[in-house]
Amino acid sequence: MTPNLELPRLAGWQDDDLWEYGDDTVKVDRWPADISRWPQQEQFVLDITRYKLWIGGRGCAKTSSAIFSVIQYMAEWPGARILIIAPSFPQLQATTMASFAYWVPQEWVVYQNMAPDKMYMDVLVPGNSEPCRIFWRSATNPNTIRGMEIALSLIDEAADCNPMTIDLLAPCHRQPGFPYQTIITGTPRGFNWMYKRFIDPISRIRPREGGAERAKAYFATTYDNPWLPPDYVHDLEAQYAGNPTLRDQEVLGKFVSFQGMVFPALDYDTHRKMPPCNIKDFVVVEGGSDFGLSDPSTIVLVGKTSGGKFWAFREYYKPKANGNEVMAAHAEFQGLYHVSRFWADAHAKTEIRTLRANGIRVRKGLTDIGTRIRTINAMLAGGPGGPRLYISPECPNLWTEMSAYSYGSKFYGDDIKYADAIPENQPNHAIDPLGYALTGMLGRSGQSDFGGVIFG
Repeated sequence: MTPNLELPRLAGWQDDDLWEYGDDTVKVDRWPADISRWPQQEQFVLDITRYKLWIGGRGCAKTSSAIFSVIQYMAEWPGARILIIAPSFPQLQATTMASFAYWVPQEWVVYQNMAPDKMYMDVLVPGNSEPCRIFWRSATNPNTIRGMEIALSLIDEAADCNPMTIDLLAPCHRQPGFPYQTIITGTPRGFNWMYKRFIDPISRIRPREGGAERAKAYFATTYDNPWLPPDYVHDLEAQYAGNPTLRDQEVLGKFVSFQGMVFPALDYDTHRKMPPCNIKDFVVVEGGSDFGLSDPSTIVLVGKTSGGKFWAFREYYKPKANGNEVMAAHAEFQGLYHVSRFWADAHAKTEIRTLRANGIRVRKGLTDIGTRIRTINAMLAGGPGGPRLYISPECPNLWTEMSAYSYGSKFYGDDIKYADAIPENQPNHAIDPLGYALTGMLGRSGQSDFGGVIFG
Protein backbone atom coordinates (compact mmCIF):
# COMPACT_ATOMS: atom_id res chain seq x y z
CA MET A 1 0.00 0.00 0.00
CA THR A 2 1.13 3.53 -0.71
CA PRO A 3 -0.72 6.11 1.46
CA ASN A 4 -0.78 9.83 0.67
CA LEU A 5 0.28 9.29 -2.93
CA GLU A 6 0.00 12.42 -5.06
CA LEU A 7 -1.65 11.54 -8.33
CA PRO A 8 -1.01 13.55 -11.49
CA ARG A 9 -4.17 15.35 -12.49
CA LEU A 10 -5.07 14.75 -16.12
CA ALA A 11 -6.77 18.01 -17.07
CA GLY A 12 -7.71 19.95 -20.18
CA TRP A 13 -9.99 17.49 -22.01
CA GLN A 14 -10.07 18.49 -25.66
CA ASP A 15 -12.31 17.60 -28.59
CA ASP A 16 -9.51 15.52 -30.10
CA ASP A 17 -9.81 13.04 -27.22
CA LEU A 18 -6.51 14.02 -25.63
CA TRP A 19 -5.88 14.97 -22.05
CA GLU A 20 -2.93 17.26 -21.34
CA TYR A 21 -0.82 16.73 -18.25
CA GLY A 22 -0.71 19.75 -16.00
CA ASP A 23 1.02 20.73 -12.79
CA ASP A 24 -2.17 20.38 -10.79
CA THR A 25 -2.45 17.30 -8.56
CA VAL A 26 -5.21 15.53 -6.77
CA LYS A 27 -4.49 14.43 -3.20
CA VAL A 28 -5.97 11.17 -2.08
CA ASP A 29 -5.66 10.60 1.65
CA ARG A 30 -5.53 6.86 1.26
CA TRP A 31 -4.61 5.69 -2.20
CA PRO A 32 -5.19 1.93 -2.04
CA ALA A 33 -2.59 0.61 -4.48
CA ASP A 34 0.85 1.27 -5.88
CA ILE A 35 0.22 1.83 -9.58
CA SER A 36 3.92 1.84 -10.41
CA ARG A 37 4.61 -1.84 -9.83
CA TRP A 38 6.24 -1.76 -13.24
CA PRO A 39 6.48 1.12 -15.73
CA GLN A 40 4.08 -0.24 -18.35
CA GLN A 41 1.35 -0.69 -15.78
CA GLU A 42 1.68 2.91 -14.66
CA GLN A 43 1.53 4.11 -18.27
CA PHE A 44 -1.63 2.09 -18.79
CA VAL A 45 -3.32 3.44 -15.67
CA LEU A 46 -2.59 7.06 -16.59
CA ASP A 47 -3.40 6.65 -20.30
CA ILE A 48 -6.47 8.65 -21.31
CA THR A 49 -6.94 7.25 -24.84
CA ARG A 50 -10.62 6.72 -25.70
CA TYR A 51 -10.17 2.92 -25.81
CA LYS A 52 -7.27 1.38 -23.93
CA LEU A 53 -6.56 -2.34 -23.77
CA TRP A 54 -4.50 -4.45 -21.37
CA ILE A 55 -3.90 -7.74 -23.18
CA GLY A 56 -1.74 -10.53 -21.89
CA GLY A 57 -1.20 -13.98 -20.53
CA ARG A 58 -2.83 -15.45 -17.49
CA GLY A 59 -1.88 -13.77 -14.24
CA CYS A 60 -0.46 -10.61 -15.84
CA ALA A 61 -2.58 -8.36 -13.59
CA LYS A 62 -5.19 -7.54 -16.22
CA THR A 63 -8.10 -7.06 -13.85
CA SER A 64 -6.04 -5.30 -11.17
CA SER A 65 -4.61 -2.88 -13.72
CA ALA A 66 -8.10 -2.10 -14.96
CA ILE A 67 -9.35 -1.50 -11.40
CA PHE A 68 -6.41 0.85 -10.79
CA SER A 69 -7.54 2.79 -13.86
CA VAL A 70 -11.08 2.99 -12.50
CA ILE A 71 -9.78 4.30 -9.17
CA GLN A 72 -7.66 6.88 -10.97
CA TYR A 73 -10.70 8.04 -12.91
CA MET A 74 -12.87 8.23 -9.78
CA ALA A 75 -10.23 10.40 -8.10
CA GLU A 76 -10.17 12.71 -11.10
CA TRP A 77 -13.85 12.89 -11.91
CA PRO A 78 -16.20 12.84 -8.90
CA GLY A 79 -19.81 12.16 -9.78
CA ALA A 80 -18.96 9.96 -12.76
CA ARG A 81 -21.16 7.01 -13.63
CA ILE A 82 -19.09 3.92 -14.38
CA LEU A 83 -20.16 0.61 -15.92
CA ILE A 84 -18.15 -2.57 -15.28
CA ILE A 85 -18.88 -5.66 -17.39
CA ALA A 86 -17.66 -9.27 -17.30
CA PRO A 87 -18.62 -12.25 -19.50
CA SER A 88 -21.00 -13.78 -16.94
CA PHE A 89 -22.36 -13.08 -13.47
CA PRO A 90 -20.26 -15.84 -11.85
CA GLN A 91 -17.11 -14.39 -13.41
CA LEU A 92 -18.18 -10.85 -12.52
CA GLN A 93 -18.59 -11.81 -8.87
CA ALA A 94 -15.63 -14.18 -8.53
CA THR A 95 -13.03 -12.12 -10.41
CA THR A 96 -13.87 -8.51 -11.28
CA MET A 97 -15.88 -7.61 -8.17
CA ALA A 98 -13.45 -9.52 -5.96
CA SER A 99 -10.53 -7.51 -7.35
CA PHE A 100 -12.47 -4.27 -6.89
CA ALA A 101 -13.23 -5.17 -3.27
CA TYR A 102 -9.57 -6.06 -2.66
CA TRP A 103 -8.16 -2.76 -3.93
CA VAL A 104 -10.89 -0.29 -2.95
CA PRO A 105 -11.16 0.28 0.82
CA GLN A 106 -14.57 -0.70 2.18
CA GLU A 107 -15.00 2.69 3.83
CA TRP A 108 -15.00 4.32 0.39
CA VAL A 109 -18.28 2.50 -0.41
CA VAL A 110 -20.98 4.79 1.00
CA TYR A 111 -24.00 2.95 -0.45
CA GLN A 112 -24.73 -0.18 -2.43
CA ASN A 113 -27.73 -2.02 -3.85
CA MET A 114 -26.71 -5.44 -5.11
CA ALA A 115 -30.15 -6.75 -6.06
CA PRO A 116 -29.82 -8.81 -9.29
CA ASP A 117 -31.78 -6.30 -11.38
CA LYS A 118 -29.87 -3.26 -10.04
CA MET A 119 -26.29 -4.02 -8.88
CA TYR A 120 -24.65 -0.70 -8.22
CA MET A 121 -22.59 0.98 -5.52
CA ASP A 122 -21.63 4.57 -4.69
CA VAL A 123 -17.92 5.10 -4.03
CA LEU A 124 -16.59 8.30 -2.47
CA VAL A 125 -12.86 8.86 -2.91
CA PRO A 126 -11.39 10.77 0.06
CA GLY A 127 -11.06 14.45 -0.76
CA ASN A 128 -13.92 14.40 -3.27
CA SER A 129 -17.26 16.04 -2.58
CA GLU A 130 -19.39 13.67 -4.65
CA PRO A 131 -19.33 9.87 -5.01
CA CYS A 132 -19.09 7.97 -8.26
CA ARG A 133 -21.71 5.36 -9.06
CA ILE A 134 -20.46 1.94 -10.22
CA PHE A 135 -22.87 -0.27 -12.16
CA TRP A 136 -22.13 -4.02 -12.53
CA ARG A 137 -23.44 -5.99 -15.48
CA SER A 138 -22.94 -9.33 -17.26
CA ALA A 139 -22.31 -9.58 -21.01
CA THR A 140 -24.53 -12.65 -21.21
CA ASN A 141 -27.34 -10.33 -22.27
CA PRO A 142 -25.75 -7.12 -23.59
CA ASN A 143 -29.16 -5.56 -24.20
CA THR A 144 -29.42 -4.78 -20.47
CA ILE A 145 -27.03 -1.85 -20.94
CA ARG A 146 -29.15 -0.11 -23.56
CA GLY A 147 -30.14 3.40 -22.53
CA MET A 148 -27.50 3.82 -19.82
CA GLU A 149 -25.64 7.14 -19.57
CA ILE A 150 -22.08 6.71 -18.33
CA ALA A 151 -18.66 8.34 -18.48
CA LEU A 152 -16.34 5.34 -18.04
CA SER A 153 -16.69 1.64 -18.84
CA LEU A 154 -14.62 -1.47 -18.21
CA ILE A 155 -14.99 -4.75 -20.09
CA ASP A 156 -13.08 -7.43 -18.20
CA GLU A 157 -11.98 -10.58 -20.07
CA ALA A 158 -13.42 -9.08 -23.24
CA ALA A 159 -12.43 -12.00 -25.49
CA ASP A 160 -15.05 -14.10 -23.68
CA CYS A 161 -17.76 -11.44 -24.02
CA ASN A 162 -20.34 -11.12 -26.74
CA PRO A 163 -18.91 -9.03 -29.60
CA MET A 164 -22.23 -7.20 -29.54
CA THR A 165 -21.29 -5.74 -26.14
CA ILE A 166 -18.95 -3.12 -27.55
CA ASP A 167 -21.53 -2.12 -30.18
CA LEU A 168 -24.17 -1.44 -27.54
CA LEU A 169 -21.70 0.12 -25.11
CA ALA A 170 -20.34 2.94 -27.27
CA PRO A 171 -23.59 4.99 -27.37
CA CYS A 172 -23.86 4.78 -23.56
CA HIS A 173 -20.90 7.14 -23.11
CA ARG A 174 -22.87 10.36 -22.93
CA GLN A 175 -22.88 11.58 -19.31
CA PRO A 176 -22.58 15.36 -19.74
CA GLY A 177 -19.43 17.10 -18.60
CA PHE A 178 -17.12 14.07 -18.45
CA PRO A 179 -14.37 12.64 -20.68
CA TYR A 180 -15.28 9.24 -22.07
CA GLN A 181 -13.15 6.13 -21.92
CA THR A 182 -13.51 2.37 -22.31
CA ILE A 183 -11.02 0.06 -20.56
CA ILE A 184 -10.69 -3.43 -22.06
CA THR A 185 -8.81 -6.43 -20.70
CA GLY A 186 -8.40 -9.91 -22.10
CA THR A 187 -6.34 -12.91 -23.04
CA PRO A 188 -6.29 -13.36 -26.84
CA ARG A 189 -8.60 -15.98 -28.34
CA GLY A 190 -7.32 -16.23 -31.88
CA PHE A 191 -7.82 -13.21 -34.13
CA ASN A 192 -11.12 -12.34 -32.49
CA TRP A 193 -13.36 -9.24 -32.49
CA MET A 194 -11.10 -7.49 -29.97
CA TYR A 195 -8.15 -7.84 -32.34
CA LYS A 196 -10.13 -6.81 -35.41
CA ARG A 197 -11.70 -3.77 -33.75
CA PHE A 198 -8.70 -2.29 -31.95
CA ILE A 199 -5.40 -3.83 -33.11
CA ASP A 200 -5.52 -5.09 -36.69
CA PRO A 201 -3.77 -2.48 -38.89
CA ILE A 202 -6.45 -2.82 -41.57
CA SER A 203 -9.75 -3.04 -39.70
CA ARG A 204 -9.00 -1.26 -36.40
CA ILE A 205 -10.83 1.89 -35.31
CA ARG A 206 -9.27 5.01 -36.82
CA PRO A 207 -8.66 8.46 -35.32
CA ARG A 208 -10.72 11.35 -36.57
CA GLU A 209 -8.98 13.42 -39.18
CA GLY A 210 -6.22 15.37 -37.44
CA GLY A 211 -7.12 13.85 -34.07
CA ALA A 212 -5.38 11.59 -31.61
CA GLU A 213 -5.41 7.80 -31.76
CA ARG A 214 -8.68 6.35 -30.58
CA ALA A 215 -7.27 3.09 -29.24
CA LYS A 216 -4.04 1.91 -27.64
CA ALA A 217 -3.11 -1.61 -26.58
CA TYR A 218 -0.66 -2.62 -23.86
CA PHE A 219 0.70 -6.16 -24.00
CA ALA A 220 2.00 -8.11 -21.00
CA THR A 221 3.15 -11.66 -20.39
CA THR A 222 2.69 -13.83 -17.35
CA TYR A 223 6.40 -13.29 -16.62
CA ASP A 224 5.91 -9.52 -16.27
CA ASN A 225 4.00 -9.77 -13.00
CA PRO A 226 6.51 -10.04 -10.13
CA TRP A 227 3.74 -10.56 -7.55
CA LEU A 228 2.52 -14.00 -8.61
CA PRO A 229 2.74 -17.02 -6.27
CA PRO A 230 6.14 -18.80 -6.44
CA ASP A 231 5.02 -21.83 -8.49
CA TYR A 232 2.43 -20.10 -10.68
CA VAL A 233 4.59 -19.64 -13.77
CA HIS A 234 6.16 -23.09 -13.45
CA ASP A 235 2.75 -24.78 -13.26
CA LEU A 236 1.44 -22.76 -16.19
CA GLU A 237 4.45 -23.69 -18.32
CA ALA A 238 3.91 -27.36 -17.49
CA GLN A 239 0.24 -27.12 -18.43
CA TYR A 240 1.01 -25.87 -21.95
CA ALA A 241 4.26 -27.77 -22.50
CA GLY A 242 2.70 -29.92 -25.22
CA ASN A 243 1.08 -27.08 -27.12
CA PRO A 244 3.38 -24.17 -28.01
CA THR A 245 0.55 -22.30 -29.74
CA LEU A 246 -1.55 -22.30 -26.60
CA ARG A 247 1.52 -21.26 -24.61
CA ASP A 248 2.02 -18.26 -26.89
CA GLN A 249 -1.59 -17.29 -26.35
CA GLU A 250 -2.11 -18.09 -22.67
CA VAL A 251 1.34 -17.22 -21.25
CA LEU A 252 2.85 -14.72 -23.68
CA GLY A 253 -0.46 -13.07 -24.50
CA LYS A 254 0.03 -13.21 -28.25
CA PHE A 255 -2.61 -13.09 -30.93
CA VAL A 256 -1.74 -16.18 -32.88
CA SER A 257 -3.05 -17.99 -35.92
CA PHE A 258 -4.42 -20.65 -33.66
CA GLN A 259 -4.57 -24.01 -35.44
CA GLY A 260 -6.34 -25.46 -32.41
CA MET A 261 -9.56 -23.56 -33.03
CA VAL A 262 -12.43 -25.93 -33.78
CA PHE A 263 -13.94 -23.43 -36.23
CA PRO A 264 -10.84 -21.94 -37.89
CA ALA A 265 -12.79 -20.36 -40.78
CA LEU A 266 -15.09 -18.38 -38.48
CA ASP A 267 -14.55 -14.70 -39.25
CA TYR A 268 -16.21 -11.71 -37.61
CA ASP A 269 -16.51 -9.64 -40.78
CA THR A 270 -17.57 -12.55 -42.98
CA HIS A 271 -19.93 -14.64 -40.90
CA ARG A 272 -21.53 -12.26 -38.39
CA LYS A 273 -24.38 -10.68 -40.36
CA MET A 274 -28.06 -9.98 -40.14
CA PRO A 275 -30.22 -12.07 -42.48
CA PRO A 276 -30.71 -10.44 -45.90
CA CYS A 277 -34.47 -11.04 -45.84
CA ASN A 278 -37.42 -10.80 -43.53
CA ILE A 279 -37.34 -13.77 -41.20
CA LYS A 280 -40.78 -14.79 -42.47
CA ASP A 281 -39.29 -15.12 -45.96
CA PHE A 282 -37.07 -18.07 -45.03
CA VAL A 283 -37.91 -21.12 -47.11
CA VAL A 284 -37.76 -23.26 -43.99
CA VAL A 285 -36.96 -22.70 -40.31
CA GLU A 286 -35.80 -25.48 -38.00
CA GLY A 287 -34.27 -25.47 -34.54
CA GLY A 288 -31.78 -27.26 -32.34
CA SER A 289 -32.35 -27.83 -28.63
CA ASP A 290 -30.23 -28.76 -25.64
CA PHE A 291 -31.26 -29.08 -22.02
CA GLY A 292 -29.35 -28.21 -18.86
CA LEU A 293 -29.81 -28.21 -15.12
CA SER A 294 -27.20 -25.78 -13.80
CA ASP A 295 -25.92 -25.34 -17.38
CA PRO A 296 -27.96 -23.27 -19.81
CA SER A 297 -30.90 -24.74 -21.67
CA THR A 298 -30.59 -23.55 -25.25
CA ILE A 299 -32.46 -23.28 -28.52
CA VAL A 300 -30.90 -22.12 -31.80
CA LEU A 301 -33.14 -21.34 -34.78
CA VAL A 302 -31.76 -21.76 -38.31
CA GLY A 303 -33.43 -20.38 -41.41
CA LYS A 304 -32.71 -21.35 -45.02
CA THR A 305 -33.03 -18.76 -47.78
CA SER A 306 -34.22 -19.43 -51.30
CA GLY A 307 -30.58 -19.09 -52.41
CA GLY A 308 -29.47 -21.98 -50.21
CA LYS A 309 -27.85 -19.90 -47.44
CA PHE A 310 -28.35 -20.85 -43.80
CA TRP A 311 -28.72 -18.30 -40.99
CA ALA A 312 -28.60 -18.95 -37.26
CA PHE A 313 -30.89 -16.05 -36.43
CA ARG A 314 -32.41 -16.53 -32.95
CA GLU A 315 -31.32 -18.16 -29.72
CA TYR A 316 -32.74 -18.98 -26.31
CA TYR A 317 -29.99 -19.28 -23.70
CA LYS A 318 -30.91 -19.49 -20.03
CA PRO A 319 -29.00 -21.11 -17.15
CA LYS A 320 -31.03 -23.09 -14.62
CA ALA A 321 -34.19 -22.81 -16.69
CA ASN A 322 -37.05 -24.94 -15.39
CA GLY A 323 -39.13 -27.24 -17.56
CA ASN A 324 -42.01 -24.80 -17.93
CA GLU A 325 -39.67 -22.05 -19.16
CA VAL A 326 -38.07 -24.33 -21.73
CA MET A 327 -41.48 -25.56 -22.86
CA ALA A 328 -42.75 -21.99 -23.23
CA ALA A 329 -39.69 -20.99 -25.27
CA HIS A 330 -40.21 -23.87 -27.71
CA ALA A 331 -43.91 -23.08 -28.05
CA GLU A 332 -43.21 -19.38 -28.63
CA PHE A 333 -40.56 -20.05 -31.28
CA GLN A 334 -42.68 -22.70 -33.02
CA GLY A 335 -45.64 -20.36 -33.30
CA LEU A 336 -43.80 -17.11 -34.03
CA TYR A 337 -41.30 -18.42 -36.60
CA HIS A 338 -43.27 -21.40 -37.98
CA VAL A 339 -40.53 -23.85 -36.98
CA SER A 340 -40.93 -27.07 -38.97
CA ARG A 341 -39.22 -29.17 -36.32
CA PHE A 342 -36.70 -29.04 -33.51
CA TRP A 343 -33.72 -31.41 -33.38
CA ALA A 344 -32.87 -32.19 -29.76
CA ASP A 345 -30.16 -33.95 -27.81
CA ALA A 346 -31.00 -37.63 -28.38
CA HIS A 347 -30.04 -38.49 -24.81
CA ALA A 348 -32.75 -36.20 -23.41
CA LYS A 349 -35.51 -38.79 -23.83
CA THR A 350 -37.75 -37.46 -21.06
CA GLU A 351 -37.56 -33.90 -22.35
CA ILE A 352 -38.31 -35.01 -25.92
CA ARG A 353 -41.38 -37.02 -24.79
CA THR A 354 -42.63 -34.04 -22.77
CA LEU A 355 -42.21 -31.64 -25.68
CA ARG A 356 -44.05 -33.98 -28.05
CA ALA A 357 -46.88 -34.44 -25.56
CA ASN A 358 -47.36 -30.67 -25.57
CA GLY A 359 -47.54 -30.29 -29.32
CA ILE A 360 -43.89 -29.38 -30.03
CA ARG A 361 -42.58 -30.95 -33.25
CA VAL A 362 -39.26 -32.44 -32.12
CA ARG A 363 -36.98 -35.25 -33.30
CA LYS A 364 -33.75 -36.75 -32.02
CA GLY A 365 -30.63 -34.97 -33.23
CA LEU A 366 -27.41 -36.53 -34.45
CA THR A 367 -25.30 -37.80 -31.57
CA ASP A 368 -21.96 -37.91 -33.40
CA ILE A 369 -20.10 -34.69 -32.55
CA GLY A 370 -17.53 -35.24 -35.29
CA THR A 371 -20.14 -35.10 -38.03
CA ARG A 372 -21.79 -32.05 -36.46
CA ILE A 373 -18.45 -30.18 -36.31
CA ARG A 374 -17.51 -31.12 -39.87
CA THR A 375 -20.91 -29.99 -41.12
CA ILE A 376 -20.57 -26.58 -39.45
CA ASN A 377 -17.02 -26.12 -40.75
CA ALA A 378 -17.95 -27.12 -44.29
CA MET A 379 -20.80 -24.62 -44.29
CA LEU A 380 -18.63 -21.84 -42.86
CA ALA A 381 -16.06 -22.44 -45.61
CA GLY A 382 -18.66 -22.80 -48.35
CA GLY A 383 -17.51 -22.79 -51.97
CA PRO A 384 -17.29 -20.47 -54.99
CA GLY A 385 -20.46 -18.71 -53.89
CA GLY A 386 -19.06 -17.96 -50.46
CA PRO A 387 -20.06 -19.36 -47.06
CA ARG A 388 -23.35 -21.16 -46.65
CA LEU A 389 -23.66 -20.44 -42.92
CA TYR A 390 -23.94 -17.09 -41.16
CA ILE A 391 -24.53 -16.11 -37.53
CA SER A 392 -26.86 -13.22 -36.73
CA PRO A 393 -25.89 -10.72 -33.98
CA GLU A 394 -29.13 -11.90 -32.36
CA CYS A 395 -27.24 -15.09 -31.39
CA PRO A 396 -24.49 -13.56 -29.18
CA ASN A 397 -23.94 -16.64 -27.00
CA LEU A 398 -23.58 -18.89 -30.03
CA TRP A 399 -20.99 -16.53 -31.51
CA THR A 400 -19.05 -16.30 -28.25
CA GLU A 401 -18.90 -20.08 -27.88
CA MET A 402 -17.84 -20.69 -31.49
CA SER A 403 -15.14 -17.98 -31.32
CA ALA A 404 -13.47 -19.60 -28.32
CA TYR A 405 -14.14 -23.30 -28.95
CA SER A 406 -10.76 -25.01 -29.22
CA TYR A 407 -9.09 -28.40 -29.23
CA GLY A 408 -6.92 -29.70 -26.44
CA SER A 409 -3.23 -30.48 -26.74
CA LYS A 410 -3.97 -33.37 -29.11
CA PHE A 411 -6.24 -32.54 -32.00
CA TYR A 412 -4.87 -34.52 -34.91
CA GLY A 413 -4.20 -38.12 -35.91
CA ASP A 414 -6.44 -40.98 -36.96
CA ASP A 415 -6.63 -42.31 -33.41
CA ILE A 416 -7.99 -39.05 -31.99
CA LYS A 417 -11.77 -38.77 -31.75
CA TYR A 418 -13.60 -35.48 -31.48
CA ALA A 419 -15.00 -36.46 -28.09
CA ASP A 420 -11.43 -36.84 -26.80
CA ALA A 421 -9.86 -33.92 -28.68
CA ILE A 422 -12.17 -31.19 -27.38
CA PRO A 423 -11.87 -30.50 -23.63
CA GLU A 424 -15.19 -30.88 -21.86
CA ASN A 425 -14.92 -27.72 -19.75
CA GLN A 426 -15.63 -25.41 -22.70
CA PRO A 427 -19.08 -23.92 -23.22
CA ASN A 428 -20.82 -25.58 -26.17
CA HIS A 429 -24.40 -25.17 -25.02
CA ALA A 430 -25.38 -23.31 -28.20
CA ILE A 431 -22.92 -25.08 -30.54
CA ASP A 432 -24.56 -28.47 -30.02
CA PRO A 433 -28.06 -27.22 -30.99
CA LEU A 434 -26.62 -25.56 -34.09
CA GLY A 435 -25.09 -28.90 -35.09
CA TYR A 436 -28.34 -30.77 -34.40
CA ALA A 437 -30.30 -28.32 -36.54
CA LEU A 438 -27.90 -28.22 -39.49
CA THR A 439 -27.39 -31.97 -39.78
CA GLY A 440 -31.15 -32.43 -39.48
CA MET A 441 -31.89 -29.85 -42.18
CA LEU A 442 -29.32 -31.47 -44.48
CA GLY A 443 -30.82 -34.93 -43.98
CA ARG A 444 -27.80 -36.24 -42.08
CA SER A 445 -29.35 -36.81 -38.67
CA GLY A 446 -28.91 -40.56 -39.03
CA GLN A 447 -25.35 -40.58 -40.36
CA SER A 448 -22.28 -41.06 -38.23
CA ASP A 449 -19.75 -39.60 -40.67
CA PHE A 450 -19.37 -38.31 -44.20
CA GLY A 451 -16.69 -37.15 -46.57
CA GLY A 452 -18.22 -33.87 -47.61
CA VAL A 453 -21.34 -31.76 -47.64
CA ILE A 454 -23.48 -31.46 -50.77
CA PHE A 455 -25.71 -28.43 -50.98
CA GLY A 456 -28.80 -28.37 -53.14
